[in-house]
Amino acid sequence: MGDAAVDDGIVKFLAAQLKESRDEIQRLKQENQSLKEKLGILRADGSASSSATGGSLVAQLQAKINALQRERDEALALAETCQVVADAWKTRYEQLKPQPAESAASNLQLLGTIKTELVQFLGQQPPCPGGEDPVKFRAFMATLPATMIPESFKQESRVVFKGASKLPLLSKAAVKACIGGFAFFGDLLVWCTPPSQHACVLFPENEYNPKPATQGAPTWSKATSEWAAFVGQQRDVFYVDGENISYAGTFICHTGSKGASVSKIGDAVDETLLGALAKKTLHLDTKNPKTRSNLVKTYTPLLADLYRDDSGPATVQLLGLQRVGFNQTLFDILTTASKKRDHAAAFAADLLGGPSSDDVGSPTKRAALG
Repeated sequence: MGDAAVDDGIVKFLAAQLKESRDEIQRLKQENQSLKEKLGILRADGSASSSATGGSLVAQLQAKINALQRERDEALALAETCQVVADAWKTRYEQLKPQPAESAASNLQLLGTIKTELVQFLGQQPPCPGGEDPVKFRAFMATLPATMIPESFKQESRVVFKGASKLPLLSKAAVKACIGGFAFFGDLLVWCTPPSQHACVLFPENEYNPKPATQGAPTWSKATSEWAAFVGQQRDVFYVDGENISYAGTFICHTGSKGASVSKIGDAVDETLLGALAKKTLHLDTKNPKTRSNLVKTYTPLLADLYRDDSGPATVQLLGLQRVGFNQTLFDILTTASKKRDHAAAFAADLLGGPSSDDVGSPTKRAALG
C-alpha cells in the first residue's frame, strides 16, 4: 500500500540520520581524546606550564574540550531522540507491512465475486451472436478506401484544443459546420495500423454497479451505449493527441464485432485502453462525491483486470470509423478560435509579468491520418 511505502522511506531516512549522529559522536570522541593528549603533553612540560603563553594555550585547549563535550552531549541527545522516533516508525511499518498481501487477497476475492456475478447475469440473458474476431474486423477496416489529404495538411498541426483531455463545448458556428454531428471517444479509440486512416472504437457490452440504490437489484446490466446509434451515420471526429485534442476528419460509422474479447484486439491494448474500458463499465448511481471516488478507486483496477483476462466473461463491441473526408470549414473555425485563445493567454501572461505558454501541440497521429 502507499502508506507502507511512505513509512518504509521514513524509516530509512531516520536510520540514515541516526547513523550520521553516531558517526559525529565518534568523531567528537576522537577529537576530544586527541585534545586531551595534547593537553597532557603541555601540562607535563614544565617550561610550557610556567610561561604565560603555555598557560594561555592550555586554557584555550580546555575551552575547546568543554565545547566539544557540549556538542557531544547534544549529539547524544539527538541520537537518542532519533532512535525513539525511528523505533516508533519501524513498529508502525512492521504493523503495516502485512497489509499489501491482505489487500491483494481481498481484491482477488472481490474480483472473483464480480466475475461470478457477470457469469450469472449473462446466463439469464437470451442467446445472441458474439465472439467475433476483432482482429479480422480491424483488418477489414484497414482495407477500406479513404479520402486523400492535401500535402499541405499533412505538415499542419491538427491540435484544436490545447491542454485538454475532454472535449470542451463547441461554439455554435463549429456545431453548425459539422457534417452529421461530431464525436469524441476519448481513450476508447484505437487507430488502425498506418498507412490506414481508419479507426475502431471499443465500448463495453455490459455495465457494473457495485452498490445499486435499490436493494437486491442486479449489479450487472446491459450497457446502453450512445455510440451504437452512430452506425451508418457520419461524424466529425476529435481524438486525444498527447495532452491535447485534435481534429481527425469526417468519418462514416460501421457496425463492428460483438462479444469480442479485449485481449484479442492485439497490440493496441494497453493500460490506458483497459482503464478507459473499466471506467466506462462502472455505472454508479450514488451522488455522494466521496462514495463515488472510493468506488471508482476500488473497482476501476478490478474491472481492468476483468478485461485483461483472455478467458474472462467481459466482452466489448466495436464500432468502425472509416475516414471519408476532412471538414476544412470546421477545422478553420476551430484553429481560428484556438489562436485567439493563445493570444489572450499570452496577453494575460504579459500583464501578469510571467512567461507566456504557446504550446503548439504534438500531432502524434499525423502518420495514421495521412
